[in-house]
Amino acid sequence: WIDFFSGKRRPGGVTFTAHYAVDETPVFVREGAVIPEQAPSEYSNAKPLDPLIVNVYGAGEGSFDLYGDDGVSLAYAQGASAHTPIRHGRGGDGLEQLLIGPTQGAFQGQLEERSYELRIHTTDRPSSISLDGRPLSQWTWEADQTTAVVSLPTRSIRNRIGVEWR
Repeated sequence: WIDFFSGKRRPGGVTFTAHYAVDETPVFVREGAVIPEQAPSEYSNAKPLDPLIVNVYGAGEGSFDLYGDDGVSLAYAQGASAHTPIRHGRGGDGLEQLLIGPTQGAFQGQLEERSYELRIHTTDRPSSISLDGRPLSQWTWEADQTTAVVSLPTRSIRNRIGVEWR
């Protein structure tokens, strides 16, 4: 398990005692989890979900189905919505892979292109990161959070994106 706020790892299947301030909430994330989020804003639909921040925690299998609709009408009841699959896995050769999309479905006001910020929470700095099989040279390592941060270029939501690292 990974502490969401500190990045500290804890073994599963054990009991531990930890102290938190009154204004702190302990949140633990399973290895392999995929957690998308949006950049802070005044309210949830203040701006389109662009970039979409995708957090990937540790090694292991994980997935998330990103749901979207117009956020204001009942059109979703007639099928006006979209789903974007996000999958994370590890191959036998130690290569981690994240697949995003393609988005299926549509709704009024939907973005047809989106950029992504990928945040890879891992114990060790990746030796390489690639986008659709091409090595990326522009990414940063936040050593204090043991997190690699990758800004992906704007792409059509109708195309699949593949990111790999080791």
